[in-house]
Amino acid sequence: MRTRDRNGLLGPVGGVCRLCFGVVVVAWTTTTAPRSSGGGGGHVAAFAPAPPPPVRRGRLVPTTSLPPPPPAVVAPLALFSPSRSAEDAGASSAWSPSTRRRRRVGAVSLPRDDLGPAEVAAQVLLPKQAPQGGGAADAAPPAIGAETTKAAAESSTAPAKKRVLILMSDTGGGHRASAQALAHALRHVYGDETLDCEILDIWTEYAPWPYKNFVPYYAFLAKHPVLWRAAWGYARFPVTRRLQEAASLAQCYQQFREAVEERWPVDLVVSVHPLCQTIPLRVLNDLDADDDDRRALFERDDADDTSTAEGLVAAMAKTPARAVDAVARLGAAAWNRLGLPPVLRVGRTTGRTTPFVTVVTDLGSAHPTWFHKRVDACFVPSDAVRKVARRVGVPEHKIRQHGLPLREAFWQPEPRPKADLRAALDLPADQTTALVVGGGDGVGRISRLAKEIATELGAHDDDDDDVDAAAAPSRATRRTAKTTLVVVCGKNADAKRELEAHAWPASVDARILGFVTNMDEYMAAADCIVTKAGPGTIAEASTRRLPTLISSYLPGQEAGNVKFVTRDFKFGEYRRRPKRIAKTIKRWLRDDTERSALAERAESAATRDATTKIARDIGAFLFGSDAEARTHERPPSS
Repeated sequence: MRTRDRNGLLGPVGGVCRLCFGVVVVAWTTTTAPRSSGGGGGHVAAFAPAPPPPVRRGRLVPTTSLPPPPPAVVAPLALFSPSRSAEDAGASSAWSPSTRRRRRVGAVSLPRDDLGPAEVAAQVLLPKQAPQGGGAADAAPPAIGAETTKAAAESSTAPAKKRVLILMSDTGGGHRASAQALAHALRHVYGDETLDCEILDIWTEYAPWPYKNFVPYYAFLAKHPVLWRAAWGYARFPVTRRLQEAASLAQCYQQFREAVEERWPVDLVVSVHPLCQTIPLRVLNDLDADDDDRRALFERDDADDTSTAEGLVAAMAKTPARAVDAVARLGAAAWNRLGLPPVLRVGRTTGRTTPFVTVVTDLGSAHPTWFHKRVDACFVPSDAVRKVARRVGVPEHKIRQHGLPLREAFWQPEPRPKADLRAALDLPADQTTALVVGGGDGVGRISRLAKEIATELGAHDDDDDDVDAAAAPSRATRRTAKTTLVVVCGKNADAKRELEAHAWPASVDARILGFVTNMDEYMAAADCIVTKAGPGTIAEASTRRLPTLISSYLPGQEAGNVKFVTRDFKFGEYRRRPKRIAKTIKRWLRDDTERSALAERAESAATRDATTKIARDIGAFLFGSDAEARTHERPPSS
């Protein structure tokens, strides 16, 4: 049974308006044709019988075998063209290369002047195929002859690639890193010839203002924790969260639907961002339900005669609810084409058949917007996040816990000894090494932290109570010992320049780096790490057995990550003041026993195989019972 459509800005009034407008358009189209020249009565021309619409990857494609109708039939449908002039009949949808993102110019293409009423309705109602190889989006299929039939038969024997769409937003580096890790794992397990993966920052590329500016807003709030806490609480409180979801749904639904339709058909959608659940699920509900409606609308018995407009209307009358929806769709397209105030149809809550999974990339806690009870699977990295998922209503059978998706370099333990790694990185092999990381965006007090740690490491510590006298080396050894300090500033160019110009103590060998792509090697070469509470960095550090000192965290979002390190697995500490951070690092570097114990506990928190396990579970949605037979997992690249 069909669910009731929900309308946006104009509500029920908008739905009635577009329905009435659609009735006028269809009535005009089907009653203005001339009388048949074949001697039959009636007011609608009789056309040659049309073959049933073919199916391409499970989707109906309009046929083009009927003689052209008179201009009076085509003229009303000029409302659907990208151009306001009826002279542009037959022109395909245009793509604007000047804009940052691909955008269709116009909602529906003008039907070609060689189509009859049945095919005119089919072209408007049936889905458009995404352009392949740079061709026009709505290019007409070639006439079916012996050669094309043979080519189609040959192409049908080759298995089609599965198409996976991964949705994210670049609010921090972790979401894109997780998306890339999942895409790589899927290709690693199932092969490039089996599936195509596309990563889409849907908010930046498609959402209207102000939503398209999420990335700079995030960077601003990350530097002002008080404002971040307020934003986090606003989006977490149930009443304000529902209001904000309704507002974003009304403003962004049409753009999100456009994004998915440009890539349609899609075999599976993966979300790796907390704001990529509600609207994409509604879009998939509509697109999949529309497909079912169109199939039911154009499926007909042998006795059905759809060669005339009257026969088409009679066939539609067998499913009145779907016929009304089809008429409403025609009216909505015409309404939008006329430039009238938009009527936003914000989607059904059921009807989806395309699998949708969420991969949570927060480690020790998660915002409620991560979870939607209608997803097919929700992958969580920890027990704490599993509890949040259950609390907000995700069924237990949909929750799967493997760990956080990591880059391929972290899927296996580092086989090389530290001395070899340090030599490869041009680091001293016989010195203890501390790694200070500011995140991919260089967020944090990295300059002050690095200077304070270097000052503490270079100072005489005769009166340092934090260093165990029994475990500490002699004073003479401490005064001559040298420590390597590696500082990764990420994209923070100002911090990098400042640290490069700094005068470091003689006993500290400082290496200042910007954005690096071999973080796995630097982690494996280090003895401990100082970082903000980013989930990806913490999970990666655990795979390299690194004692972890957390220097800062975002309130709400990253507070659970601190507990994951300091309470759940106890392989690190949290210190806020730079002096306390420096003293803790100094203690770890000089106490081999404590450092070894922390490394063992970090190993217990590591989940190196989480990414491939998630990929295999996703493959079950793509390939069903044939998923295991399709795997040809290769050893991870070194």
